[in-house]
Amino acid sequence: LLFLPGGGRSVLPYSLMVSASCIDGLLPCSATVTGNIVLIIFYGSILGSAAKVISDGSELLLDILNPGLIGGLLLPVLGALPDCAVVIASGAGAADEVQEELAIGVGTLAGSTIMLLTLPWALGMFLARLDIRRTPEGKMEAMEGFRGAFSWKNQGVTVDDDMPINSIIMMITSLSYLIIQGVAFAYLAHPESKTARSHERGFALATCIVCLIAFVLYSTYQVLNTSFQERKIKEAHRIQREHILHNKVLAQLGSFRPPTEASPLIDEEQQRDVTAHNVGLKWKKKAKDSAEKRELEEDQARQVLNIQEDAEEPRTPRQIATKAAILLVIGTGFVAVFADPMVSAINNMGEAMGVPPFYISFIVTPFASNASEVISSLIFAMKMKKTNSSLTYSQLYGAATMNNTLVLGIFVALVYMRNLVWEFSAEVIVILLVEVIVGIFALRTTMKMWMCIPVLALYPLSLLFVWFLENVVGWQ
Repeated sequence: LLFLPGGGRSVLPYSLMVSASCIDGLLPCSATVTGNIVLIIFYGSILGSAAKVISDGSELLLDILNPGLIGGLLLPVLGALPDCAVVIASGAGAADEVQEELAIGVGTLAGSTIMLLTLPWALGMFLARLDIRRTPEGKMEAMEGFRGAFSWKNQGVTVDDDMPINSIIMMITSLSYLIIQGVAFAYLAHPESKTARSHERGFALATCIVCLIAFVLYSTYQVLNTSFQERKIKEAHRIQREHILHNKVLAQLGSFRPPTEASPLIDEEQQRDVTAHNVGLKWKKKAKDSAEKRELEEDQARQVLNIQEDAEEPRTPRQIATKAAILLVIGTGFVAVFADPMVSAINNMGEAMGVPPFYISFIVTPFASNASEVISSLIFAMKMKKTNSSLTYSQLYGAATMNNTLVLGIFVALVYMRNLVWEFSAEVIVILLVEVIVGIFALRTTMKMWMCIPVLALYPLSLLFVWFLENVVGWQ
């Protein structure tokens, strides 16, 4: 084990940290590729679990507070909290390291936005796909309950009419990047000059103000438009009821055992005394009796469940609020503690591998910070219903909008306050391209499976395009 100051021990094996030569406060860090891979997995798992805890705590508040206020404001902010924490940690380092570590922040911002709009977007459509048929009104829609052989052209999903609006909002808010990027284009050849810094600093402040205004307007729209929150509450309650019913029915049916070779429905002595015809009749009768018995036990289990649910006293709003507060404090605390070590591990791994930290943070951080959004979106998609598909894509486009407003606002605020160089032109162009392309696909309420091909391709192509612009074109 790696021993830490004060007599503590790391949970990581010393064999994986043998070259460790630094201690990041009370937490371990490493100077080797292997050690940093382990640390990134370790810290990323904690951040992912913390994001899930925050999500669970905030959703509890939906039961006791105004769904528009909680679902429209608090839930999106808390969902973006892990990304915000990583961005803040990347811009809060020492003066001689902050410019390099800031690349981790933009990698998190770009990776989070692009990952959410590509991988779960396509996987959600694959899970929710239905046959597309013409309705009596003449529209082409995915028909619930109909799923035939896989087809790129004749299968897809249909979403609510609110979805194109969410897509337009995402694309409009993405224009905030162009405020600072517009002036940065004039200094591509010399981004570190004093003139560039002075001009970009003012535009960074302007971008921050615009992002703040956009965040307030978007939150207001979400608070007033409670249809999304109400659908999410209804679906969450339905899933919870199904989960409880499933577990208790299984418990009631635990004594039932299907026939096996070791315990046949007819024992050996009976088999010797009857003909093959009678054996078939007895098996058929026993199977019928077993099926009837199982149906009876399921009915009894449901009755027991109903009695237990009626007997259980509902939790009071104070109890729900207390549990929600505990979960939020725990989740936020873990995010605050482990965001900075995560940034250090990514930066150290980049140095050990000779790879810019942007590429590592682009791939790694989004899966940890957005795990809860991805999982819940895919769970909604698996139901193969219009309402659930709408929840899937509304959540993904909403998360991208929060990145365009809240997370970007924090990022440019750090650029302004620390007087840092804006050298992220390639990353900004890639973010805008992905948001516009995926946003255009959602301008229609029915999306077909073939759209998954270009959307999925955008994820690896984004990294390649950033590399091309930086290393071939020479953008900074």
